[in-house]
Amino acid sequence: MDLEELYRREQLKSSGLGKVIMFLSRSDEETASNRKLAKDLVDKWSRPIFNKSTRFEDARKHLDDDDRVLLYRKPPVKRITDKTAMLDFKDTDLDEFKRERKSGELSSSKQHASKPEAAPLDFTKIDPDEIIARAKQVEHDKCRAQIRKKLQQLKAPKKKLLQASKLSAEGRDMFKCF
Repeated sequence: MDLEELYRREQLKSSGLGKVIMFLSRSDEETASNRKLAKDLVDKWSRPIFNKSTRFEDARKHLDDDDRVLLYRKPPVKRITDKTAMLDFKDTDLDEFKRERKSGELSSSKQHASKPEAAPLDFTKIDPDEIIARAKQVEHDKCRAQIRKKLQQLKAPKKKLLQASKLSAEGRDMFKCF
């Protein structure tokens, strides 16, 4: 079908054939080959009917300046430099999260993925000797805890089975008696 002529495009719009072919391209009852053929027809006919260009450059030219600003705008990143303000900020966030969790609002709403943001690069220098000392202390505490646990197990009174064993007439479990 030649869609270059204006009256052919108008005839195709008014016939409703495009709607039927679109339905067939999405229908599960159609065979795969028919769906593919219908989809190809929709792709071939839709741009001339709606006067849309097939070139991406033309689509970019039609964007308004406002649309471009919205597409390329980044939200401002708020950075908190004061440590006390940062702690207060984190505490309030957790409190709000707990309140929402209790009320059930968060569980009923859908959670979406969020865009990762760069972490603020506010690092402080820590003495390496202090880190090593902390690691040794933690290791020493773990070792002491394991030793205490083992000593408590050894000190605990060992309970013996005071229940009499039941002997069977066939002689099973006889070795328990002697």
